[in-house]
Amino acid sequence: MNNKKRLIITIDGPAGVGKSTVSKTIAKRLQLKHIDSGAIYRAITYKVLTGQVLGTVQGAIKGNGNNGSTLSEDDIVTIARQVKIEYKTSDRIVLDGDEVTKQIRSQEVTRCVSTVAAYKGVRDVVVNILKRLAADGGVVMEGRDIGSVVLPDADFKFYLDATLQERARRRYEELKRSDKDVELYKIQLEIKHRDKQDSSREIAPLIMDPGAAYIDTSILTLKEVISLIIRKIDFILKIDSMVFFNSSNPFYYMVCFVLKLFYTKYFGLNIQGLENIPATGGVLLVCNHLSHLDPPAVAVSIPRQASYIARSSLFTVKPLFGWLLKRLNSYPINRDGIDRDVFKRVITLLDNGKICLAFPEGTRSKTGQLQPAKPGIGMIISMAKNEGVRFSVIPCRISGSDKAFPPDAKWVKKYPIILNYGKPIDISDLLVKQDRQTYQAIADRIMEHIGEIGV
Repeated sequence: MNNKKRLIITIDGPAGVGKSTVSKTIAKRLQLKHIDSGAIYRAITYKVLTGQVLGTVQGAIKGNGNNGSTLSEDDIVTIARQVKIEYKTSDRIVLDGDEVTKQIRSQEVTRCVSTVAAYKGVRDVVVNILKRLAADGGVVMEGRDIGSVVLPDADFKFYLDATLQERARRRYEELKRSDKDVELYKIQLEIKHRDKQDSSREIAPLIMDPGAAYIDTSILTLKEVISLIIRKIDFILKIDSMVFFNSSNPFYYMVCFVLKLFYTKYFGLNIQGLENIPATGGVLLVCNHLSHLDPPAVAVSIPRQASYIARSSLFTVKPLFGWLLKRLNSYPINRDGIDRDVFKRVITLLDNGKICLAFPEGTRSKTGQLQPAKPGIGMIISMAKNEGVRFSVIPCRISGSDKAFPPDAKWVKKYPIILNYGKPIDISDLLVKQDRQTYQAIADRIMEHIGEIGV
């Protein structure tokens, strides 16, 4: 991702949400190619409607049999496979040698495109075209299933949304410039119908990819939406480009460099499942707690800089140690009650695309076994979701650190330490009620996931 010119950015969302304007501007700002996936579907739909193949007409798509000509799904898929579509610069579409950029934006095409796009054979053709267009990277691609189906490994994914009324109003303002007879209520009905088609179809329905950043544009201006996306991209790119002696916190990397040598040589640190940690975006690492060796072990095991939550007493007992913790991205938390200020800081870190480590148990285990979790971790996740923050929750299981540095020991001894990162946790089904009982349920579920990781 360090090569900005090869970025792949996806922008999905329902009809009329402003994807085209936003994605075109983002592409221009970042000097990337803009690809409107809908234009490919529109080109195929236009080919069917113009009656150039098998004497087809609009009624054929709807199954009305206008002029006795009715196309089956197989007929339309055959058309899709036969036509030649070229995507030129400035979003120009060439269909079988003729430019049809303006024609594919007609109301007639708009009314029929969802029906054509719902056919699996058509979608297979279009997906292959889109993948070829994005093969070399350096694109901003918009659509309805780009981040979830077409380009699931994209560097950045965004999902734009807005109320039905606001989307209809925007489309009305756009269309009335060229058609004075356009009616707002009809546009709203068409968008509502299209939403239902796009969301309920069996093949690649309109859904938000779990890794996408959700942006409700209902009360945001175009400038605000674009600025928000650019800021998120720039911030994460800045974090990912950090290298030794070239970061906002070089002291952190200096300490990790030394500690990694020590952990590797002395403890034989064994790291498993590192591929489960996303390369970008906010990540909440939740780990069991056995020893003071645990936080440094996590720090040296991951390639990205992380922040940590530590009990407040560690910052006050020994001032020099507290000074060191602060410069290693640690934040003090009061374990008595709920420390909302710290939770909000963690949420901000996640929203800014950083990694944050938390120990749900709240304290080290004296037996080496997993302990019950505190509700605080559940509250962090619930608050973050309520604020629309997109992040991954990755469980981590550590073993051996309690043997290497037992609670009453004065020095460490050689003993293998194993760190195992599990698959991302899906906890959306727990985020129904917003109360302490739900926070505890989330915390308990997290400990179950940690317990399921092999060590």
